[in-house]
Amino acid sequence: MLCHLPLLFPVAGLVLFAFLPFPVALAVYLPLAGLGTFAGLKVIEAMRQPASTGSEGMRGARGVVVTAQGPRGVVRVQGELWNATAPVPLTPGDPVAIVELKGLTALVRPVSR
Repeated sequence: MLCHLPLLFPVAGLVLFAFLPFPVALAVYLPLAGLGTFAGLKVIEAMRQPASTGSEGMRGARGVVVTAQGPRGVVRVQGELWNATAPVPLTPGDPVAIVELKGLTALVRPVSR
């Protein structure tokens, strides 16, 4: 919600023209408009970044198998332990990549070292 606050500066700055002489109001308004434009561009830039959290941010993340029993096991990815399943049997120490998350279980695939 606070990301909208800098965008309000140019609109609020228009009130200055009602109370101050034009040259003074313009001198105050232009920096406010510039700040609002800069903030708006930064917001747009941030919104174009790919997701870095949640299940979308975990896709493609690499990890290592910690324990395994056939195609099921536990993997360490980004310092966290996840229950995992794979289409092939897992072996402890093997590198894997997350294909998708289903609840708290990661579907992984083996990758080369």
